[in-house]
Amino acid sequence: MREQGWPDNRKASTTFPTTRVFSDLARLTLPEVNARDNPDAALMAWLTHEEALFRRLERRVVMERLEQGFGAGDTLDVDGFLHFSLQVQNRRKSRMGRAFENQLEAVFRAFDLGFETQAVTEHGNTADFLFPGAAAYHNPLFPDEGLTMLAAKSTCKERWRQVLPEARRIWPKHLITLEPAISTKQTDQMRAERVQLVLPLAIQSSYDREQRTWLLSLSDLIEKVRGKRSIDNSDWSRRSRHLTGGKSGSVSPLPFLPRHILEPPSPEQRPPRIVRRLRRVGLAPPRHLRQVRERRGHGFVGEDLSAFRTQRLGDTERLAGAFEAGLVHRA
Repeated sequence: MREQGWPDNRKASTTFPTTRVFSDLARLTLPEVNARDNPDAALMAWLTHEEALFRRLERRVVMERLEQGFGAGDTLDVDGFLHFSLQVQNRRKSRMGRAFENQLEAVFRAFDLGFETQAVTEHGNTADFLFPGAAAYHNPLFPDEGLTMLAAKSTCKERWRQVLPEARRIWPKHLITLEPAISTKQTDQMRAERVQLVLPLAIQSSYDREQRTWLLSLSDLIEKVRGKRSIDNSDWSRRSRHLTGGKSGSVSPLPFLPRHILEPPSPEQRPPRIVRRLRRVGLAPPRHLRQVRERRGHGFVGEDLSAFRTQRLGDTERLAGAFEAGLVHRA
């Protein structure tokens, strides 16, 4: 009874299709449901319909197996019956979680959101949904405020703490669930740990009034992610242009530079004391920031300069401005 692709008529009574096939079938047989009209309602409609399809096939498969019996003659195969029962229960549990993720993915694609599923972050941890994707997450130049992570758990209870080590760059962490009526004590703990709970609107009515003021709907989350597109397109591009000398193309994975380095003061804004110090040092500073650090005694750029040992910045004018900004930062 292992899951396979959608079976033909001869095998339909003994095999299950994959959860992905069930999810696709649920959407295809509900053509009147459009996620763009109401994502919360669409998600619940798809999940409910998929559950009904699954139960109909499950009932047929289980009935067929029970009719075959467990054993021969007067001998009953108790272990075989228990094993079959455990298979049925485990399939129900695992299928619901995967179906939830499949239908969420369909909703996000309906809104043309950029995301990646099961994206690896730190220490082998994975995020169920990472917006806009793992490449942006692992690029230190990409702004943290442009990232969003979403964990999906059909049932929550104490399992919400599992999302805390996922995607350490991103706070708050978003968790969507189908769990109704989570206690106020649990939601208060989530808020303290900066975990934002997301619930379809149909389930939010099971929470009290104070809890509902804090909850997000699926529509709210989608609008939040869409609003971050301007951050993705503007701030990251600005930082990239500064670090590549205005050249287009891929950006080297350099450590993040503070704003006072990326946007040094103009010559008119330089204090006289800084101008005098620059004259003593000279207008053509060392060729890269590692040498600057060694000449001035201690650094002023981020936490780790090791990546700059081989990264040469040929634009001495821009580097002079960065050096000047460092002096201002140290003053």
